[in-house]
Amino acid sequence: MDKNNSYNNLIQVLNVLSASFKDQIKVFPDFVVIPDEIALLFYDIYLSIDSLKKDRFVSPELALILEKIDCRLDSMSSDKSKWDLQSLKNDSEWEEIRNLAKSSLRILNIHPDKPVIDFVKWIK
Repeated sequence: MDKNNSYNNLIQVLNVLSASFKDQIKVFPDFVVIPDEIALLFYDIYLSIDSLKKDRFVSPELALILEKIDCRLDSMSSDKSKWDLQSLKNDSEWEEIRNLAKSSLRILNIHPDKPVIDFVKWIK
């Protein structure tokens, strides 16, 4: 994947992560498990972080926050109660992830925007 595309996808994913529950659920089709999809989108883009760091799209400071998001999602993965819509809406760990994503966007000097995921093709 092109580095510019990876960077743009990172921004889109951070916008999804930082969004309110109401805005998050608008991004996804009805047939997906939304909390899972959010985590998977982040994981997929997180795999390219080393490359983005090398090319200076991601600063060391930003990389640390992204690592915190990855660790938080990973620690939540063993708790099934964290992966439903009620948890996404109300759980303090999901709120912490939203705040970390907002911090990430601030580091990038990007104001959180309405979430859009235009690089994913949904298949039912």
